[in-house]
Amino acid sequence: MIIDGNGVLLYEETDREATFSDLLNVGQEQTSATIGAILARLSALETRNWANYTPALTSSAGSTNPNVGAGAVRSGRFKRDGNVVYGYARVTLGSSGVNAGTGSYFISLPVAPRAFTGMEQVIGGAYFWDGSASRRYTGISRLSSGDGARARIISADGAMVGATAPFVPATGDAFSINFMYEV
Repeated sequence: MIIDGNGVLLYEETDREATFSDLLNVGQEQTSATIGAILARLSALETRNWANYTPALTSSAGSTNPNVGAGAVRSGRFKRDGNVVYGYARVTLGSSGVNAGTGSYFISLPVAPRAFTGMEQVIGGAYFWDGSASRRYTGISRLSSGDGARARIISADGAMVGATAPFVPATGDAFSINFMYEV
């Protein structure tokens, strides 16, 4: 008898003819493969750690992307738990070379969401800071069908946040989101 790498007992005989051990081993390989898959999933669940990613601030299709400038800080962290990803992202504009671009803004996500059709999906909150006015704004982060791996930033009044609304982004301004979505 042998025990394979997944702890499943396999029967063995030295006779070259069809043996009783062949009958006993029916299904053992499949059982071993299933146990191996279960062990891999359990290991992934036990070791799921937060991971860093670098979010990008981009604009809507046909628009000019913003330039976050020299010294910009882009940070994000996320965790995947089965088919769900959750985390946060923040982009703080730098000290020189900042250009607001045109259009409405998106923040990239670490993992592409599951494709869907129909209504947009709210995936979390949003916070944006206008440093020159020392003013905070709140809103939501939202997925729309066809947007890919990026979240729209929506202000509390329902308007899309972008190059001119609710303020013209400049040095030191910040955009952040938190998220939870299906992959």
